[in-house]
Amino acid sequence: MKRVSIRFLILFCSLFLITASAVGAETASYTVQPGDTLWGITSRFFHDPWLWPNLWENNPHITNPHLVFPGCRLRLSVDKEAPKPGIESSVPPPSIPSIETRPAEPPEKPPAKTFTYLGVNPLGFISKEKLEEKGTIRALPMFKELLSQGDVVYLTNDRELFQQGSTWTICRAPDVVYHPLTRERIGYYYLPLGKLEIIKAGNPATGQIISSHQAVSVGDQIMPSEEMPTHIPLKGPSGPIAATIIRSEPPAEKIAQHHIVYLDKGKKDGLEDGVCLEVFKTKEVAGTQQILFLGNILVLRTQEETSAALVIRSKEPFSIGEKVRAENP
Repeated sequence: MKRVSIRFLILFCSLFLITASAVGAETASYTVQPGDTLWGITSRFFHDPWLWPNLWENNPHITNPHLVFPGCRLRLSVDKEAPKPGIESSVPPPSIPSIETRPAEPPEKPPAKTFTYLGVNPLGFISKEKLEEKGTIRALPMFKELLSQGDVVYLTNDRELFQQGSTWTICRAPDVVYHPLTRERIGYYYLPLGKLEIIKAGNPATGQIISSHQAVSVGDQIMPSEEMPTHIPLKGPSGPIAATIIRSEPPAEKIAQHHIVYLDKGKKDGLEDGVCLEVFKTKEVAGTQQILFLGNILVLRTQEETSAALVIRSKEPFSIGEKVRAENP
């Protein structure tokens, strides 16, 4: 009889510890490790990476979900329902030795989060083929070499494209882009400098600069005006992505936070706007290949074969030619 009681007590204590452990997991904390993301953390602990906005909302000290630094402590909670203290639960306690379990209901998808791009650096694009010129700045006002907002320019208008009141984008004459590793020609890089409005039609036409990111000069080209959305919905990767950084803006030997980078992968490779990727490199340590995490980039604009992304986190400066991959969910 005494042995049965002892066995029963051991079983009861074991069940109590298991239950306490499960409850504790709901409100446990976690210390962020190098390479961690909210997407990966919610996948690991809650088995659904789409819950990452809920985890972010329950950690108000994280001001930017893309900048989660190693050493930061997170409260592992995604607002799961639990009985409040002092209120009797309507769910009966588990019986001993059998425990009744209920299948968990699938969580609803949280509302989409968005990233607001403030445009600290202008966002260009790479075209596989050279685009047809719509017009070119041929002359500037007297005593001017470089122009900015409010200045007047004179444009070629051979085909009478520039109608009074229409707006256009000013682009620098394109550079040829070559792949840093294969030396294969990727395409032509177009960098927007600003916008202008046609104030007088004719040949030449007269335009006034209404906004500018950089100085405008003779030889800059006129392209159709295209507005880029400032609010970009954030998404998880739809599949594995492996890409290479082929250019940066501004051009720099060492790329860091807030730089724009361009990748050799685009829509046809499954890459979408709003996907967060990680930059890494491999290094041999003690005879084995180690992966070193360098930072995170957020894809802002995808072309068919290339894309532009913003560096949102830089653990250490990196260079053109570094590898990029989709974060593991």
